[in-house]
Amino acid sequence: MSSKVKIAIYVLIFIVSVIVLTSKFLYPPTVQVIVQGDTTYVQEVPNVYTLYDCMLMVLASFSLCLSTTLIYFTVRDLELSEKNNVNKIDLSDLNEHIGKIVSSKVDDKINGNTDEISNANFEVGNDLKTTENEEKLRMENFIKILKGNEKTIVKILMDHGEMTQSELFERTKIPKSTLSRTLSDLEVRGIVLRYEHGISKKVKLNKL
Repeated sequence: MSSKVKIAIYVLIFIVSVIVLTSKFLYPPTVQVIVQGDTTYVQEVPNVYTLYDCMLMVLASFSLCLSTTLIYFTVRDLELSEKNNVNKIDLSDLNEHIGKIVSSKVDDKINGNTDEISNANFEVGNDLKTTENEEKLRMENFIKILKGNEKTIVKILMDHGEMTQSELFERTKIPKSTLSRTLSDLEVRGIVLRYEHGISKKVKLNKL
């Protein structure tokens, strides 16, 4: 049985008890006394409570007190139950709301970091491309001011990287004596570097 049904029953008992007590107090019974003698007559004695009336009033008073107490405690339990349910709902909604906020902040942070990393990689890539293009353009301009065998040697080293002096001879077809003399001149000017590599020498472009 639900709390609301219990309250309705207790209220009904309360109302009946009040009606009984009120009717007995406001309208006490009248006792008729019949006197027989030479003359028979009836005499009424008002406000006389019989044993039945007293028992009924005691029972009604007890029902009134009991129903009042039961109504009080049932209503209090119902209010506490509703309050607890409201608190549970509020806490659940609050936790859900906090969870959504935290998830949103985390997603924003991750997306922000991802965007920053992407932008940084893009900028680094652009910087590298710009640096490579500038280096290439600078080397092309530098080659233009070289002449003859010097231009051929530097061009080969730019395209193929460092190599032995013998390999450079095979690629350029410059006579060995001329090649050696030209490399010495370029080395003095800081354009190329030569270093020992076994029984031969390796040649590479110096960082200009």
